[in-house]
Amino acid sequence: MLHDFIKFSLLTAVLYTSPAIAEDLTQRVTQLEQEVQQLKQRIIQLETVLSKLPTPSKYVASPSSSLLSLKSWSLRPQQVKFETYYALDVELLNNFDKEIKEVDALVNFKNLLGGHLYSIQLNHDSHIPAGGTLLDQGGRDNSRLLSQWHQMTKVTPQDVKAELVVKKIVFSDNSILSF
Repeated sequence: MLHDFIKFSLLTAVLYTSPAIAEDLTQRVTQLEQEVQQLKQRIIQLETVLSKLPTPSKYVASPSSSLLSLKSWSLRPQQVKFETYYALDVELLNNFDKEIKEVDALVNFKNLLGGHLYSIQLNHDSHIPAGGTLLDQGGRDNSRLLSQWHQMTKVTPQDVKAELVVKKIVFSDNSILSF
């Protein structure tokens, strides 16, 4: 509709102008129509390409979660002086085809309703071979000791949802992948 209005306006302007100006305007309108048609074709091509891309799952923690994943986690008792604490360990699985040298990531622990229980930052210096695993152990050094009264020590592992959130990965060839 807008396109027709523009044509009508231009034709009206052409009637009241000289033949040279009218011819120039007609050429411009023709050129604009061609450009609009090309843009429409590009939009159709992009929509076709986008329709073939997989739809991300709403449960995926980050785009990298299928390539770097949390294989397992566990709590283990650790005696500190006269108190029992629980160290939080996580095992990571590298599904990339090259070794990971460093990783900037954290693991969020939530209850089944999605309520926050605890979060841990992973050790940055995490050398994980391609296709291999790494056990990132908790302890005093990385502030991953939970008191025996912490709510995570009172629930079963089946009642806890662990979610890996990756921010950045540095590979052994010094290439960097950011999310």
